[in-house]
Amino acid sequence: MLPAPRVDNTLSKADLVSEKQESQLLSGLWYINIHTEANPPGEIRGQVNINTIPEPFTLGLLGMAGVTFLGYQLRKKRLG
Repeated sequence: MLPAPRVDNTLSKADLVSEKQESQLLSGLWYINIHTEANPPGEIRGQVNINTIPEPFTLGLLGMAGVTFLGYQLRKKRLG
């Protein structure tokens, strides 16, 4: 294994995005479109959402997965 090169410089938030870009990002105005040779118009694309609160549907799916897992564990225990 090769050691990682030493980096003596550091980046601050100001080096990455401007205040205007930060405001746009926080407002949900950023969109990403990743192009590939197989799909030049865009292979992967979507809105950037930094909202940390999941949608209710996501919570419902997580709850259903938990119930399914518990049911499986109980059935496995009963069948020995």
